[in-house]
Amino acid sequence: MLRLTIGASFLGLAFAGFKLGNLRQSLLELSGKDQELRVCNAIPTDDTLSLIYDGKDLTTNPMDYKECRTFDVSLKTGTKLRFQTSNGTKGTFTVWDTPKCEAVLLLVAHRREDAMNSVSFLSHVFCPVKTAQVAVIDTYNDKSPVELVITHAGSKDTLSFDTAVGLSPGSYDIALKAGKEEKNFQFAAQASQSYVVLRTGWASKKNSSVPQELVIYPLDEMSKTRSAAVKKEETERSGASSLSASLVLGAAVMLCIQ
Repeated sequence: MLRLTIGASFLGLAFAGFKLGNLRQSLLELSGKDQELRVCNAIPTDDTLSLIYDGKDLTTNPMDYKECRTFDVSLKTGTKLRFQTSNGTKGTFTVWDTPKCEAVLLLVAHRREDAMNSVSFLSHVFCPVKTAQVAVIDTYNDKSPVELVITHAGSKDTLSFDTAVGLSPGSYDIALKAGKEEKNFQFAAQASQSYVVLRTGWASKKNSSVPQELVIYPLDEMSKTRSAAVKKEETERSGASSLSASLVLGAAVMLCIQ
């Protein structure tokens, strides 16, 4: 069995400027260290997302749905990151604590059924380690059972949503299994790098649903090429399928389940 180093689940929830599940508070201290901010737009609409920091629009070109970006910023306790979609929906993420390490702050903007008219957030903090780190985050509102399987050198294990794991550097296959349908893609985990595996989408009984998809960020060029090759091979082998892969050869790779 593939040995995964399971990290503490420091995933926090926040919406409209109020941070829920502040699990990191007792572990993190204020520091002058540099931080890297990674933002993913998981709000399942055609509206774009802008990030306002210290009165400036950091996005320049607003972020599309399922897009992730990296920003070099200096975060302090009390820093407010303001988000606004192109249709006027707003949300503010307040930094309650900053780590004493040179950290990567992952911030996922998404939608919650109990806060439909505001931007909600999920967050995770990575501190430097020698292994690769992966935060597995779920923003899809339909929690019907799915299986997320990771394979390395012939060994398999299951990834759980809303946890963080450590991986040895190397090539990995990830399979998203929903019922009898399965899609696979590959990525190369680099030492000391941090990643997010993010499930997006929206299930609705009243309005149009947005298919659930899997996003990995960041990906190197080799991983993008391998994932594209896997997609081509599976398409040729299976033909039309109710489970289709959607691969964006930009900053992320997405798997689409219809």
